[in-house]
Amino acid sequence: MVAFNSVVVAGVLVSDPETSPAGTSVVLRIERSARDGDGGKRTEVLFVRIVLHGRTAETVARFARAGGGLLVHGRLVEDGDGRMHVEANAVQFLVGKGEAAMP
Repeated sequence: MVAFNSVVVAGVLVSDPETSPAGTSVVLRIERSARDGDGGKRTEVLFVRIVLHGRTAETVARFARAGGGLLVHGRLVEDGDGRMHVEANAVQFLVGKGEAAMP
């Protein structure tokens, strides 16, 4: 069996980063607009918890704020209680449509 665990998500931070001894975490709001069967527009919203460690965690804790955009590369990990989160390997700060910046 082949196993591959890679996630790329982009969204808006719901709140400022939270830092604890276990690392830094943020919650991204990810929206997707689509047409329903009747031709009307609907929006799907997901909230995804991102956990960061090391230098990446320090950078996000220092520069990221609620309402800011973030592009995250990482892997899907299961919490002890059966919920899933993304463990980040790399991030990019999104500053506008299609633009990315790193502090």
